[in-house]
Amino acid sequence: MVYLKKIVMMTGMMLTLISAQSPYNSAGMGLLSDFSAAPAFGLGMSGLMGGYNHSVSAQNPSTWPELKFSKLTVHYVGGEIQNHNFKTSFGSLGDASFILPIKGEYALGFGLQPFANKTFRLLDSTVQDTIFAGDTLALSTDLSGSGGIGTLRTGIAKKFSDRLAIGVNAEFLFGVSSESAIIIGLFSGDTTVVITRNHEIKGTFLSLYLTSSLFDTPAKSSLHFSIRAPVGTRKLIERENHAFIDNDGDLEHTPWDDPLPYDVSSAENNITSFSLPVDLSVGVMYNLSGSTYLVAEFVSRRFDEEDQFPTSSISSTIDPGHRLALGLLKEGKTESRSLLKRLHYRIGFFDRQHYISNNGKSVTEQGLALGIGIPFGVTRNQIDIGFQYVERSGFLSFDSEIVNQITIGLTLGDVWLASRKRR
Repeated sequence: MVYLKKIVMMTGMMLTLISAQSPYNSAGMGLLSDFSAAPAFGLGMSGLMGGYNHSVSAQNPSTWPELKFSKLTVHYVGGEIQNHNFKTSFGSLGDASFILPIKGEYALGFGLQPFANKTFRLLDSTVQDTIFAGDTLALSTDLSGSGGIGTLRTGIAKKFSDRLAIGVNAEFLFGVSSESAIIIGLFSGDTTVVITRNHEIKGTFLSLYLTSSLFDTPAKSSLHFSIRAPVGTRKLIERENHAFIDNDGDLEHTPWDDPLPYDVSSAENNITSFSLPVDLSVGVMYNLSGSTYLVAEFVSRRFDEEDQFPTSSISSTIDPGHRLALGLLKEGKTESRSLLKRLHYRIGFFDRQHYISNNGKSVTEQGLALGIGIPFGVTRNQIDIGFQYVERSGFLSFDSEIVNQITIGLTLGDVWLASRKRR
């Protein structure tokens, strides 16, 4: 039975997505989410820069002391993925955070954001010959997954001078993902065998951020740096349910199936050795003239161990990844009476190589990003909208996936422990 599970879970190099999200979510820990807040999304950035304005990003704590008001932000991301075989839509909470600046010198904050996605459905597009129990079997396999990984983050920041600020972030991984494999024709032409398993993950990341003025005070052009690495213990609980023949066709383990549910038990494994990413990011926000900025960002990603991630459902390898983005930001003039002049305009381009590969072929993306920010209110509230058009290619399909996605964010400000001018 263990051999059967290995066959099913690692089968599928000729798989085609028929619904849900990208098939690459089935590899490794799934596709990692590098951006989820609308302002950075509209620039094609990961969140190191290009946030609420040229000097503040909700995902970079070293920029938080620049805020004049506390900020509560909520972001939603949705869209569709398609190629010639499928078209599907998705939507979820992208990012939520609360940031509290303290007298223009300190800041603290916390938030939630997605980390990785394990939602997918794969259908074997060819009849594969698989040897099991000494026989050659023609199998059709339906493999699906749901869930993913999120992070709860908390950060603090200290502004040491008008030219230097440092922030520290702690992120706590949490999440549950589940998978089911449906095998048709294992013992006879109409026999359906079902195998299910689920994973629960825990872990911790620690990040260091640095923001420095390049030339001037107060800063218009700035340099940003961050490093994120896993720390402490990590744990993944894997629960594998016993395979069963689905006699009644409901895909649930009931007394009409074989073996009977009360004759078998689930196996639970506690795994403490698996790979997690180490990210190094550097970016420049360069003031071209007036309120126009050139933004450049590079992210390098490696994994701290050689072990394959246990939740991988198909054969794949872990390789280094990277992300390069270039963008332009045109900040609005908040005091202008013209609505068009008060808006923030963003455009960006990015090239990304994911950590997932097979036989030397990596999963890559090229994308165009557009965004707009609509400030309003005395406390500098803001609505942000970002759009991305992405072409994703890799080893699971000859055709590229086309991803159209949009993010909408709302930022509300209030006066809590803010530095106030004396009258």
